[in-house]
Amino acid sequence: MQVKPIKSYEDVTDDNYYLMELLDVIKDFKNIPDMDKKQAIRYMLKKFEELSGKETDKLLSIALKYPPRVRAMAGALLNELNPNKPVLELKNSINPLSIFEFGTGKDMLRFIDFWNIR
Repeated sequence: MQVKPIKSYEDVTDDNYYLMELLDVIKDFKNIPDMDKKQAIRYMLKKFEELSGKETDKLLSIALKYPPRVRAMAGALLNELNPNKPVLELKNSINPLSIFEFGTGKDMLRFIDFWNIR
């Protein structure tokens, strides 16, 4: 078995490693072998829902350093949990013409069209 280092978009600390783990799952969403996408979305929603307001703010600031596809999916997940309040700082950081292929549907996340996720 070969271990491959991954790029860190933020310095890893005791206060943020678990948030970066969530964002890394999103980053590698399409490349995780044998992952059930619906189950993964449910898991991520549960984890995002468990975050405090301060942790959510920290997640957002870290997410802004990740690639646009990660920002889009993080925004869609947070939007699912709070339908009346899309995360505009993430939305505004993404090129409106970009489309992100995750292989998800509206049966998994209601606001994928708003986030240009397919």
